[in-house]
Amino acid sequence: MATAVLGTRLMLLGWAWAGIATLVIALALWVALLRPVLAEWKSPTVGVSLLLAVSFESLAVLAATVAASQPARWLLIAALVPFGLGLGFYVFVISRFDVHQLAVGRGDHWITGGALGISALAAARIAAGARALGIAGVRGGALEDIAIVLWVLTMLWLLVLLLAEVRWPRLSIGPGRWSTVFPLGMYAASSLAVGVVLGRGSPNAGTPALTT
Repeated sequence: MATAVLGTRLMLLGWAWAGIATLVIALALWVALLRPVLAEWKSPTVGVSLLLAVSFESLAVLAATVAASQPARWLLIAALVPFGLGLGFYVFVISRFDVHQLAVGRGDHWITGGALGISALAAARIAAGARALGIAGVRGGALEDIAIVLWVLTMLWLLVLLLAEVRWPRLSIGPGRWSTVFPLGMYAASSLAVGVVLGRGSPNAGTPALTT
């Protein structure tokens, strides 16, 4: 995930070769790590269980960014695969999520919102790329609507997370709190990217500058 986010940032700096290289590396790491991660699968799920969904979406974001920069229509279309798989896995995991984590989670429960946020970011990036490359059937179509819907769901879930923090304060700072940093950044990044879809932002907006 971090490799893909870093690659996306390098693309925005104009380092296309670095973006392409990190895309290849991120994909290779994803394939290598998928099996051991699934081997540790447990139910009911917790926040960190959604990191696999996040990894799917981070690949989609980087692939869409590279595709729009090169340009490479085939890669933009290929980005739909990890995007769709990420959404499917999110639904699968969240349906088994232990809601008690909202009260006792040490920070990683915020990934439930961050995973939605990066899904909105991926949809917006692919939609913006399709618009730029003039890909018929995607431009101005369902992906833009999906990005908006995902963003709305992300914002609504943010209210739930904030209310949980007020109801069950967790004032101690531990390693788990680093898992809250990524979602907070992703709320901003997805909002900027959806703003581009709505015609209210810069085409380069919506990509996080930090890795986790």
